[in-house]
Amino acid sequence: RLAALKRIEDERLAQQQELGNAYTRYQELMATQGVVDFGDQIAYALQLLRTRPYVRAACQRRFKYILVDEFQDTNHAQFELVKLLAARHRNIAVVADDDQAIYRWRGAAISNVRGFLECYPEARRIVLIANYRSHQSILDGAYRLIVHNNPDRLEVEYGIEKHLTAVRQTSGPAPQHRHYETATQEADQVAGLYAGMDLKKFY
Repeated sequence: RLAALKRIEDERLAQQQELGNAYTRYQELMATQGVVDFGDQIAYALQLLRTRPYVRAACQRRFKYILVDEFQDTNHAQFELVKLLAARHRNIAVVADDDQAIYRWRGAAISNVRGFLECYPEARRIVLIANYRSHQSILDGAYRLIVHNNPDRLEVEYGIEKHLTAVRQTSGPAPQHRHYETATQEADQVAGLYAGMDLKKFY
């Protein structure tokens, strides 16, 4: 048993070393080509604002109002960048929905939303529940699914109401679950469902 555990540990170490070597080579190739990736854009901008006070002051003066959309998908470095830019005027608004957080694999942290409320306790909280896209049956079905994530949701943590209400289309057919073996089968069935329909009414 100990030998098996040691083998697993050695395999994991080898994987990490391989990843580290690949990342090092990746950085070298970018440096020789004079290019940066998405992560570098954030990291270098953050480094610049932290180490160059004149640049930081100029940016803070220039950006008097700051709006960040999809804030639930920001990572720690992006939040630090936003805080530095907003430090002078503190005129900042963010739009966030923890139920739409999908970029955790890229370092996004829903803790940024909690951190925002801690950093800016004077911020007014506005909950948007009017939905102009879907009818109520779809919204109700989506809500029944999302509450399975409780209690790890801001709705529970902060005692807010996030059950959406349809504005334009209040009624419609109940959602259906359809399962297909292949993407081609799914595409064919969807095309068949909407064949001959006037799709303009959906937009």
